[in-house]
Amino acid sequence: MSALFLLAGGCIGWLAWPGPISATDTLQDGLAELNPTLLCILLLPVGWAVGKTRGQIVLFYFGYVLAGARDLPTVVTTFLPDSSVGIGVLCWLMQAAILVLPWALMWRPRMAQWTAAWHLAAVVLLLSVPPFGFIGWLNPMVLAGYLYPGSGWCGVVLFLLLFAVIAFSCASVSVRCLTIIVLLGLGSVWTNLHYQRPAAPAGWVALSTQMGEHPLIHNLPLRFSYHQRLTARTIDALRILRPAVLILPESVAGTWLPSTQLWWQPVAAQANVQQTTVLVGADRYVDNDRYFYNSVIDIGRSRVVTTDRFPMPFGQWRPWTVPSARMSVLKNNAFIIDKQQVALSVCDEDFLFWVHVLSMWQAQPAVMVSIANNWFARDAAQPWIQARHVQLWADLWGLPLLRALNH
Repeated sequence: MSALFLLAGGCIGWLAWPGPISATDTLQDGLAELNPTLLCILLLPVGWAVGKTRGQIVLFYFGYVLAGARDLPTVVTTFLPDSSVGIGVLCWLMQAAILVLPWALMWRPRMAQWTAAWHLAAVVLLLSVPPFGFIGWLNPMVLAGYLYPGSGWCGVVLFLLLFAVIAFSCASVSVRCLTIIVLLGLGSVWTNLHYQRPAAPAGWVALSTQMGEHPLIHNLPLRFSYHQRLTARTIDALRILRPAVLILPESVAGTWLPSTQLWWQPVAAQANVQQTTVLVGADRYVDNDRYFYNSVIDIGRSRVVTTDRFPMPFGQWRPWTVPSARMSVLKNNAFIIDKQQVALSVCDEDFLFWVHVLSMWQAQPAVMVSIANNWFARDAAQPWIQARHVQLWADLWGLPLLRALNH
């Protein structure tokens, strides 16, 4: 019987978080098509209500997280080539165990209906904020952007209410509960019928690339060839598209060195002639190369615009070793370009609800910009899952999203 809970949770995770869903779903513009199977997430409260033991609850949500994060072992071993497959599998199991912990702690046997409902809502909130929110992916809260786009905090409340009422009704079906579910469903239909995804500001372009991994810093000939190809692609985009703002992916320029700045001078010259702002992701080292910032650099003005808040744990943020990315969790990393207030999402921040809440609270942005570098996950479902997360956060707040992805 317990194995069925593991299988059921795994099926929900697999169906809710697929890779490409059509021949045109190629991440060409950094964005993924949204899949209706996301609605399978609404089955998670069913497991919460019908489970009889804590072990069944753990297995149900363990299956959901393992299936949704199924690419993690190969992603870890590709990103960290010195690690073994065993390390990748261990990371996969550990992140699932951490994300299952709120479900296990908040569940009680023979809970009253109201207790089951508010405990479930509390689980979603716990998953949405640190420390559990530091991992953040596969959070049911993301469905708020699918069901109630453009509604912001109201959408968050409506989703939590819907999630809780489903659990309440599974324990004991009543006309009142079914009525509330139907009304919330009709509200979702009405919201989606009236929501129009806002267009990006005129002249803004996110340029996705297929450059693969940046060469090692000591391999000067390969780095030079890499930057020749990348800067040529950028100059072509400037001349053909004539954008007001051109955005390139996270860390696509590698480590920002004097040689890197020299190689990008033709781009800076072209950008200044056209009066275009070119933003490129690069790693900027400080403190005798002990730390680095995942930065956004304005090529034409040769200045750092902003940095990320929360670098990827273990992959970039490794305070026990050198070098390590610097973390600035509460930093306001929003910036103004072309008279537009911009909320920035870098790399794994695409998954994190609390990061986008901070951006909305600190900056009241008009545009969301996401930059990512998924060279290590080219053949995995992870880039599509990540793209859907950030698109749904943007939809929830009703913001236009520009996304530059390297893969």
